[in-house]
Amino acid sequence: MATKNLSFKSVNLGEDVTLLLCFTPPSPDLFVKQFPVAWKVTTLSAIGHSGIDATWTSTLGFCMPQIGGGQRIVSASNYTHMKVGDVTTLTVNNAVNPPVYFFTPPISRPGVDTIQAINNVGHPTTIALGFITDPDTPNEVMNPVLTWTDVGNGLAVTGEFTPVLRAYVALKYQASEILKGEITGVKPIWEANLLSLGPHTTITISKDATGAFIGKKLGANAKDAPLLKMPSGFPDGKSRVYKADLAFSTPSIALQAARAIGDQLFGKSYLTKFIYKEGTTEARIELSLPRGVSCHQAERDMVSALEGEPLIGHHAQIKGHGGQILLATEANFSYWGDINPATIAWYTTGKGNAITRLANESEIDFEDGEPGDAVTVNGSPNLLGPGSYNGRTISRKASTASLAA
Repeated sequence: MATKNLSFKSVNLGEDVTLLLCFTPPSPDLFVKQFPVAWKVTTLSAIGHSGIDATWTSTLGFCMPQIGGGQRIVSASNYTHMKVGDVTTLTVNNAVNPPVYFFTPPISRPGVDTIQAINNVGHPTTIALGFITDPDTPNEVMNPVLTWTDVGNGLAVTGEFTPVLRAYVALKYQASEILKGEITGVKPIWEANLLSLGPHTTITISKDATGAFIGKKLGANAKDAPLLKMPSGFPDGKSRVYKADLAFSTPSIALQAARAIGDQLFGKSYLTKFIYKEGTTEARIELSLPRGVSCHQAERDMVSALEGEPLIGHHAQIKGHGGQILLATEANFSYWGDINPATIAWYTTGKGNAITRLANESEIDFEDGEPGDAVTVNGSPNLLGPGSYNGRTISRKASTASLAA
């Protein structure tokens, strides 16, 4: 599960102004069949400090919202968790008074990259798509962010949610109110695909030289950072990237794998790049490694992400893998070196104590030597032999590692 924590802050704006946050995923149906919801609304103060914090997660859900006066959602208590490919049916139990509405347990649809809800309550109703914070805890909350109104009985709504968040000022809406098409003519002061952001992001709200309000990500240019950015500040002062060539049984499994890896690894501070040619069964993944993470650990985390999805793990294979380390940079040039999977550099991040610790965790014997020296696993050189991953064996044959072991 990916989680993004956002903080919007202002200082001495000179006038009180409302700040509204809403999700506007790229869709031809936006403001036609589906309408965004005012997710967060606050008033920023003319004098002093003010702001609002917000948390988004990648755990999706459908709900049947209760609509109050002014087209405002007053309750979203009837909801269900959804995974990519799931379909659920909204139904009703008329044997009790008042009738009880509920969603049937989701059914997985392998090879499908959308989620779907079918209306089976006997009359038109409103269905909303949203995300769930604090999932699987007593504090979990359903946050509706997109609505379909007057969905006919027997009809379905289909969601493929891209978390594009926009910030507007001076709009006269309340929190949880369904937004209308007139905001399409208003320019947001800030917007971003949340998947391109780190776990914690601060956006400052201020005025430019013309007096117009602007939003700017703290510590960055007005343009958001790309999805794959090589971090610095590793224990040895270097940047590292893990790469793997993957093969899948079908093209649809490849797309599911991309989502599974992204969902699982974003929460562990990896920056992920998934390269895929449409209609093929092969892909490449590139992981920019967080502080203190070796290529060996990155591969273990990737395998765990794939094996966590049974329909993927048994239909995927690592054809080849490797790593790179940033050696030098100039104004318009960077020089990278390969990390050999058969050397100590594959298993460590450059600190001596880390070698001993990783050896204990992975049952790897590190003899005294330099990062380019070979390592041994269970007493033999780790070239094509099996490696232990928390009790799971990844079979390597001619540089191919099977995830279906």
